[in-house]
Amino acid sequence: MMYNFGPSGPELAGCLIIFAVIFIAVGVLIALGFQWLWPIFTHWLHEVTA
Repeated sequence: MMYNFGPSGPELAGCLIIFAVIFIAVGVLIALGFQWLWPIFTHWLHEVTA
């Protein structure tokens, strides 16, 4: 009996590309969200602590 451990070459490459695209997209969204939310958060922090 033949056992195929893990996906084959092209399938693995496709999975890695998809994973990389998702990882980059999430990173960009986090960076943009942080850029937008940080001033709001600091402002809110000053309002609460004041």
